[in-house]
Amino acid sequence: MKLFKLLIKIFFVIFVFFLVFIFWAYFELKDDFNAFEKIQNKIINSSNEELLYEYNSSNREKIINELILEHINKKLKEQK
Repeated sequence: MKLFKLLIKIFFVIFVFFLVFIFWAYFELKDDFNAFEKIQNKIINSSNEELLYEYNSSNREKIINELILEHINKKLKEQK
């Protein structure tokens, strides 16, 4: 019986830890996900034909990564 209670306590502590971790990650990364959606919409609504063509080709990930890095650098400069 003692072993069972100990296992329940351990499970509860691990469960609470993961729950707190998930909420922390959500609130920490929420702004970055919104920025990603804004960047994607910016590309799709862009009048820049070359950028749009590259986005629709196989370079989609490369373009998104470049724009995300640009956004992060801009955010870091604003913080300084």
